[in-house]
Formats: sequence, structure tokens, C-alpha cells
Amino acid sequence: MNIYDLLDDYRCPDISGLYYENGDITVLDCNANAVAFVNVIKHLNIRDVSVDEVGLVDFDYVGERLFGGLIAKFGEGSSGGDGVFCLLSQATKKCCGFYF
Repeated sequence: MNIYDLLDDYRCPDISGLYYENGDITVLDCNANAVAFVNVIKHLNIRDVSVDEVGLVDFDYVGERLFGGLIAKFGEGSSGGDGVFCLLSQATKKCCGFYF
């Protein structure tokens, strides 16, 4: 499994984190109650993720903006409260990073 195949199908593992081009994932814990914070929980690679254990989330891009040679796409996950953000190279259309 690689991140490109999943993102091309508008799906990602049900893991909140930053996904990188090489398959690395920075797993995040985010909370926006009285005091907002983001904690890095751990680092792993997409090859080490069992989709059967974590599940997959469908998402849709609802908009995009171009700036500085990058395409920023943003949208929401299938639960409605999930957000996604993807940076692509404008020249190659290659994913530079993805956040779920």
C-alpha cells in the first residue's frame, strides 16, 4: 500500500496526522476546546499500517488555491467533522504532503 494509491481513490487511513510523500506519517492528537493544542504521538510509515485494524476514511476536496508553484486542496472527511488538506506541486502534480 502506498499513499498515492489511497489519495487517488479519495481515501486515507483513519489516523489523524501528517502524511508525507515517502510514506511517513506523523500521528497527531489535536484538541480545540478551551485551549487548543497539537501533540505528536508517534511516527510510523504507511507500509506498517494495517488498514483492517485502523479502517479507511473517504474524503472529498471542496476547493483549491494556487500559490508559489503549489496547489493547496482542502476538504472534508466522510464523518463531516474531519478536515483534509493536501499540497501538490503545480508542475508535477505530485503530493508534497497531506493532512487528515
